[in-house]
Amino acid sequence: PVKSAATGTTALYVKQDSTGLAADFTGTGGIRSAGGILFGSDTAAANTLDDYEEGTFTATLTSSTPPSTPPTGSGYYRKIGTLVYFNIRRFNSVDTSGGSGAMKITGLPFTVNISAITTDIATHQFAISGDIVWGEMEDNTTNIMFLESHNNGGWSDMNITAGTGKFMSISGTYVTD
Repeated sequence: PVKSAATGTTALYVKQDSTGLAADFTGTGGIRSAGGILFGSDTAAANTLDDYEEGTFTATLTSSTPPSTPPTGSGYYRKIGTLVYFNIRRFNSVDTSGGSGAMKITGLPFTVNISAITTDIATHQFAISGDIVWGEMEDNTTNIMFLESHNNGGWSDMNITAGTGKFMSISGTYVTD
């Protein structure tokens, strides 16, 4: 192991004067830094990248009174620092029979922290309503609530409608703690 001579000194310094790589690591191992990664000449702790993760999750389409068998969709996420990018693949042939009330999706991979930054989602495909639909992250939960527009310019909770053959795919970003 390489040790620094004193607290606050650099333990390993590599200067690369050519266009080749300064370091090339092979094998299945990686590089780990307990304090995170800083890029370029940055030294600010607030700019340290200290988390990266990718994975899958299962989301559930539900409502105030859940459908008999709440439909699920496969989700994928990428978390960089506190910012979470997600995509929920199509809820195929959604059967919302027996469901009523405000519609929501549960099961996001991390808890939403709205106080940190404004968050939005984008609806790619939505054949549940003819109106404009807005997804809103629910603070301190793993949920997305849905609102729908009205001809008079107002908004209300989007109610789940009974039936089959409906579908939905969404993607978006949000901030977690």
